Amino acid sequence: MSNQVSLSAWVYRFGNDSTPWDAIVANQHSTGGNDSFFFGYNSGDYRFFIYTSSQIYLSGSTASNGEWRHIAGVYDGTDVRFYENGDLNAS
Repeated sequence: MSNQVSLSAWVYRFGNDSTPWDAIVANQHSTGGNDSFFFGYNSGDYRFFIYTSSQIYLSGSTASNGEWRHIAGVYDGTDVRFYENGDLNAS
């Protein structure tokens, strides 16, 4: 993925799911995974995942139940950043 992408969402989790990957937004252009992104939960944590010719994977904090949070993932073509409630959580 050579372009830029920003994703954001207000999320409220009711409980833990048994599904290992729960997407809020995800996109995949090919079966090999190139030019794809994932924005959601994995193993109880927020995740922002960009796959270009190499994988860039960021994790946020634990996705708490019963609490509203604003999460955002930003990819500027080079760097990836993950925000929670307006604070930079990972880069």
